Amino acid sequence: MKNAIFDSGSYFQLCPVDDDDEELEKPYNPERRFYVSTLENVVLDPENDENAIFLIDHAWTYRIGDARNDLKSIPNLYERMASLMNVNSDTKDDGIELILQRMWKFNQTYTLASTQFNPNAGLEARQEPYWYVMDELGSSIRYSSSNANVRCVSFFFEPSQTMFTLFYPIVRIEQSYTEIFRNYIHDNSNPLDRNIKLLPWQRVYSRKSILRSLTIENCPEIFTT
Repeated sequence: MKNAIFDSGSYFQLCPVDDDDEELEKPYNPERRFYVSTLENVVLDPENDENAIFLIDHAWTYRIGDARNDLKSIPNLYERMASLMNVNSDTKDDGIELILQRMWKFNQTYTLASTQFNPNAGLEARQEPYWYVMDELGSSIRYSSSNANVRCVSFFFEPSQTMFTLFYPIVRIEQSYTEIFRNYIHDNSNPLDRNIKLLPWQRVYSRKSILRSLTIENCPEIFTT
């Protein structure tokens, strides 16, 4: 870890998405240009191989209020995000609007505990939320609720003060060219939370009715007279 070795290229490859893939859970993957698969003769065994864990870099880390300005001012960030999110636009301003919409399908988040000095209250802890988009490899891992074979978790490496994503197999993968899938909400079995967290993948005109249905079901007192 201390050497930040990104050796996933020895195990995985990016492949162009086949739009005719009938087994793909399409609502969750429409903007992805590539998918991730293992290479030939690669075997990943989480039970017996302690090296079956890989680093994913973060292509963009930001605070929500800074997102638009980042895309305008950070060199090459707009071009990289447009390519990663499959955004084609006539103007940069229009492209930024599309990225700001689509980024919720790529966003990950973590919260860091920081401290700030308050002369009146002494030293107090404050939670700092950050959002990030994984690099091209991490962002190309597609969603599946039933075929997930890896898990991705954010990891703060204190010696270098750097946040990475770790990903590792959760089942044995032994067939060559196996596609890599993850479940975006693997750790949440609450139906309400699951439906809310999957809202970015619903069509815009459907979100209002979905939210209303969820509210009626879970907070009926709001609609009682």
